[in-house]
Amino acid sequence: MYNTTENNKTDIAMYAVFRNGVRVSDSEYDSKAGAQGEYMYWAGIISRFPDGSKLEVRQLNQYYKR
Repeated sequence: MYNTTENNKTDIAMYAVFRNGVRVSDSEYDSKAGAQGEYMYWAGIISRFPDGSKLEVRQLNQYYKR
C-alpha cells in the first residue's frame, strides 16, 4: 500500500477488482486483502462460466486523502 503524509493527511492507495482489464468492482478497497471477498465472488462466476478471463486486484490511479 502506498501511503504518504502531508499536512496531517495521509494519501491512501485504493484497489479494485478487474476482469480482462475492465473494472468490475463497484467498491474501492484500501488494501488488496480487503478486495479478496469480491475477488472470490468473481472467481466463482468465472469457474461456473469459464471463458478464459483473467481476474486481478489492481491499484487505482488516484489516491484519497484521509
